[in-house]
Amino acid sequence: NIRQSQGGSRLQALSTLLLTSVQEDYAETLGVELGGEFRAAHRYWKAKNQAPSRTPTGQLAPPNPSLVLGDRPLSLTLVRAWESLWWWPKTKVIAGLMWSSFRKPNPDEIRAWLESVLREESDVLTESLQELRQHFPSLHTTIIAERDAWLAAKLVQTCRVLTQQYLQTGVRKRVVGIVGAGHVPGIIQWLTGNVTSSPLASSSASISSSPEAILLNLTSTKRWKNDEIVQQEMVPIWTREVTQVQRNEEWSWTDPSTATPP
Repeated sequence: NIRQSQGGSRLQALSTLLLTSVQEDYAETLGVELGGEFRAAHRYWKAKNQAPSRTPTGQLAPPNPSLVLGDRPLSLTLVRAWESLWWWPKTKVIAGLMWSSFRKPNPDEIRAWLESVLREESDVLTESLQELRQHFPSLHTTIIAERDAWLAAKLVQTCRVLTQQYLQTGVRKRVVGIVGAGHVPGIIQWLTGNVTSSPLASSSASISSSPEAILLNLTSTKRWKNDEIVQQEMVPIWTREVTQVQRNEEWSWTDPSTATPP
């Protein structure tokens, strides 16, 4: 439905295609898969869910883990990012992506950059994000800051659901979040109530008391403002439900405290 409704300009489609091409070039240069860490998490989850429910001694095994998708949908992020730019930044973005797509990345330079980040010898990652903020402040807001808030809100919603399950079953579960390194500082700020440097800090909603209000602010777009499918079907799912992956399908948990009456 989203694919049918989103439409989009040819320039946005071109920028998305170029971005995908650049990402694939960098991944190929490093000999890695795009989203490899998430594939590893999925393989771990799948293996654990295929394990027997009892140990060889007959005791009950630990509860099987659940896999929750907590990031904002890519299509929504791309639409908001594109709408945040005026014509000159859009031109610069497309020009930069075209240049990067024709200029193959230097493997040694990329590996040196990654090693410096992993060894924490210098704050290269922070410097890179600050450079993005300097040249494209609205892109930094939509791609980094907004997703910091989104990921933190989904963590809060997941904990709410697990708390409800614990009260019903007595089974405790631990939440482990797998996120990009660039999102860690922002997520921590949101969860600790110390959001001062984020462009979203002026939001009157508290992420602990009302994550839905924050999520709702991060779903608005000019393109889908009057789209009934998006507004009536997708936005409630994005803002009020926690999507858990099953073996053969996806389904959603809804926090009883936020469920909309029929």
